[in-house]
Amino acid sequence: MPLSAFLQQKKQKTKNKKIPIWPVIKQATLTRQIAIDLFV
Repeated sequence: MPLSAFLQQKKQKTKNKKIPIWPVIKQATLTRQIAIDLFV
């Protein structure tokens, strides 16, 4: 599964659930960091 599709799916799940935004931001930052580490 492409990373963009994975992130899009994650976004959809996030939208469905009412969850605090901060953990989402933290998770997104972590995911982006992993992606950067993979592609560099």
